[in-house]
Amino acid sequence: MNNFEYFLGSKLIFNNDLKEGLMAARESVKADKALLITDPGADCIIAFGGGSALDTAKGAAIIRTNGGQMRDYFGVNKVRTAPYPVIGIPTTAGSGAEVSRVISVTDSQKNVKDQVMDRACCPAVALYVPSVLKGSPRSVTTTAGIDALGHAVESYLNIKGSPVTQAVSLMGAGMLYKNILSFVDDTGNEDAAANMQIGSTLGIMGAGFTGNIDGHCVARSVGGSGEINHGAAVAVALPYCMEFNLNAATDKLANLAKEFGLAKDGMSQMELAQQAVLGVQKLRDDLGLCGNYKDLGMKLDNLDAMIERSVYFSQNGSDAYASPGNPDFEDFKKMYMDGYNGRVISF
Repeated sequence: MNNFEYFLGSKLIFNNDLKEGLMAARESVKADKALLITDPGADCIIAFGGGSALDTAKGAAIIRTNGGQMRDYFGVNKVRTAPYPVIGIPTTAGSGAEVSRVISVTDSQKNVKDQVMDRACCPAVALYVPSVLKGSPRSVTTTAGIDALGHAVESYLNIKGSPVTQAVSLMGAGMLYKNILSFVDDTGNEDAAANMQIGSTLGIMGAGFTGNIDGHCVARSVGGSGEINHGAAVAVALPYCMEFNLNAATDKLANLAKEFGLAKDGMSQMELAQQAVLGVQKLRDDLGLCGNYKDLGMKLDNLDAMIERSVYFSQNGSDAYASPGNPDFEDFKKMYMDGYNGRVISF
């Protein structure tokens, strides 16, 4: 940490209660726990870790100056007072939390991953150190990487996108798709690690403004209990999300296929779009990620409630009315059942 102190030109303060604060804040950051993470003599919070650690620090920064708890700010633009400045140093290439104006929080009362979306949520500074990713376990690199790809793909398909968000999301998706296997196989490959970090950043720079679509609406509900890893939930849902939007977003999916390097001479736009879907499905399998929710431990006892939550996410908050295909209850039900059974997509 001496190098960070030299870079920052100031003293780092370590609170002995930090671990307790982080663990308590996993489900809901409250004012008393925010005090454990911040310090009266601190000028800012340095968040070093994956998406959960970064979002916890971002939440603590907001609660420290605004009071209450995180569920008071679920929704869009509800933060009234500027938070403590946060410096984000990601140790994974996935969440993009270090540049995102979104905070994802597990709501234990509803068993969902809910969100706070506000410009105030975005850290003041993001520092990228590719060498920090060296030695990351495969279980982290694969799930974080596919989550990052989901951000980029879903942001690009999002009908609320602008030319700017579409440009960064498309480029990010291509960088992630082309580098994730090399990075997962060798986390010491700093070129691949840097490309993963850049791709993740570009994807969330798009998704942070547009929100995501169907894949994350499913994954946020499936993984809301905390028993199923968020990235693993995205890995199952993403190909079905893309397949669902084949007709509504053919040209964009075709562009993704080109960005992935899957285009062949003579392919029609629909054939290219289908290749994008199949390419993501194959990538998931090549990464060794589970292709169905049943093996991940999802139960069908409360299926209707999970589907209703996905419908709610698709109509409220950051992901509201963003999907080209505008899925309803039955559309989401098919995605859930396909995901539960691990239906293999083919054309």
